Amino acid sequence: MSFYESIAKYYHFIFPLNMAQVAFVRQSSEKTRQLELLDIGCGIGELSFELSRHFKKVNAIDLDDSMIRRAEQDVGAETGNLNFSVLNMLEIEKNLWSPFAGFYCLFWQYPSAPGWAGTNT
Repeated sequence: MSFYESIAKYYHFIFPLNMAQVAFVRQSSEKTRQLELLDIGCGIGELSFELSRHFKKVNAIDLDDSMIRRAEQDVGAETGNLNFSVLNMLEIEKNLWSPFAGFYCLFWQYPSAPGWAGTNT
């Protein structure tokens, strides 16, 4: 069991949805809301879901499949304009679905990114 798999069911308690983050992304992307947004390290997708109400489309990725499974369970596999995928952020360039108006990564991703200098994975 991975670390993230062990905390998936508690994730919303550890990292509760923060409406200030929603406001920050919305204000930072004021002129591009009719375009697509990429959520890097989406966890269980709560922020992705909230932002999908304000953007044309949100593609949410996380390295850990247990987080994506939880997001799909809680929010739905594909809810209209929200899509979840298991993807390493280091491989985004190889796997882009389409051009994005913007992206955000609001949580520290270093420990979960295989291939980054200093990691053992």
